[in-house]
Amino acid sequence: MTRHDDPAVHSIHPLKLVSPSRLDLVCKYLYFRELRSATDTAPHGSPVAQLYQKHIAVRTGGLEPPDPFYTGPDTAQKQSVADYERHAKMLLNSLSSNGFNPEAAVPYFTDGTLGNGAHRVSAALALDMPIVARRHEGHGTAWGFDWFVENGFTTDELQRLLYAYSHLKSDRLAIFVAYSPARQHWDSFVQTIARAFCLVGHVDIAIDSELGMYEVVHDLYATLEPLSSTDVINRKALLLAMAKPLALRVVVAERRQDGDDLYEIAANVKNICREAARDVVAPGSFLAVHAGSSQAETLNLARVLLSANNFRQLRRRRSAGVRSEFLKWLAECRDVCFHSGIALDDICVVGSSPLEVIGVRPSTDIDFTLKSHSRKTRYGSGVTHLTPSVDIVTEGYHRSRDHPAIDDDDLIDNPEYHFMFRGMKFANPEIVLDQKDFYRRDKDVRDVESAAALFAREGSVSFDPSFEFASRCETLMRELTDSKPPNASRRVDGPLRRLFKRIRAYGRSMIKGDA
Repeated sequence: MTRHDDPAVHSIHPLKLVSPSRLDLVCKYLYFRELRSATDTAPHGSPVAQLYQKHIAVRTGGLEPPDPFYTGPDTAQKQSVADYERHAKMLLNSLSSNGFNPEAAVPYFTDGTLGNGAHRVSAALALDMPIVARRHEGHGTAWGFDWFVENGFTTDELQRLLYAYSHLKSDRLAIFVAYSPARQHWDSFVQTIARAFCLVGHVDIAIDSELGMYEVVHDLYATLEPLSSTDVINRKALLLAMAKPLALRVVVAERRQDGDDLYEIAANVKNICREAARDVVAPGSFLAVHAGSSQAETLNLARVLLSANNFRQLRRRRSAGVRSEFLKWLAECRDVCFHSGIALDDICVVGSSPLEVIGVRPSTDIDFTLKSHSRKTRYGSGVTHLTPSVDIVTEGYHRSRDHPAIDDDDLIDNPEYHFMFRGMKFANPEIVLDQKDFYRRDKDVRDVESAAALFAREGSVSFDPSFEFASRCETLMRELTDSKPPNASRRVDGPLRRLFKRIRAYGRSMIKGDA
């Protein structure tokens, strides 16, 4: 409750004011969140700090504009970007110590814009505290995704904004992925999505190699399929690795009304897009566009596609997939976490497993670290053996001789410190190698030296998706040939019979117009 009699003035959570019209709130929130987690200040050269500095410099040149809504006491006007940074730290400290001033209501408008108070809203959001706001009629200042695009923000910076937005409002968002076979329809896809949703923004991402595309497709569908890759996902991954250019468009959209069936609308829009692109991509091939069908899948899409660090680590992979034994261990880890009530969002795989993904050496088991709240309530600070192949490591995994240690919660929450592999977070190899260099056991020294040698010869990886696809077809043909009965009078059975059934079913669907 507030002391105001005006019904337009009320307490509200700052997340309610985050909208596609005010993406600057996300930019500021990222900066305040980093300030909050730092021991003193956010590192001046961090990507988040640079993003904040850039958007202030482009928007205001460091000079604070007049504020027609401000009714508080006079304060010194900001004259530089450095002034903005200094005031941001003072604001965060004030809110942390004193809470939000109920006499300084933030003016907002029903169209999703604000009158002023963007820094206060963003700081309160980073602290997860309610604010006092006043609803106005009319229109305030819009500051959407297009502003960042038009002012030259990089793909990495745009990804960072969309990543944070997706995590802040994951229960309201749909994420669409447009594939390159339908590239000539990408703009119309965005228009179709915008008619059904509030468009947050979209970004085009170039994939460096055929292997990268093959791997990223497997990671995209990791929440839908078993960890052992299915033939369907293998086929899609190989076909998209052959399609040129090697690129994706990622579209983030928010539902218009609270009562909207988010995933039903997304599925309908996806099907409309597929039909619109049937002149270049057969709808039944599912190679035009994909959309998340659950909150878990949507978050996975965001983590795979909207993290610049994820793509940096993707370039380090040296082979298509990993050992089947390793995939079984990952499945075992997922199962034991589910049965133990541990959310996959709250863990990060560490140890030798990230080194296997990038080709340093095979892993010997699955080790992961755990969020502090889960560890304190159920597990101690030491090692916990969950299964013969899955362990929770000692609290405070990261150690370094040269840098401040990254705590477990930051390692798990910050996409700059982990990458995605088959639906799970894996620590950056540098973090694993820091830890190994800190302890310097014989096996650790070997890992550090092997990784250094591998990184020194980084280059293109030989991977031919067309050969892989042809070899799989050859294998299938051999299976069908071996199943063909020598006597034509015998009944057809086995794989060939199943194939004939599928062909007949597809033919019937074509006659009905369903294909």
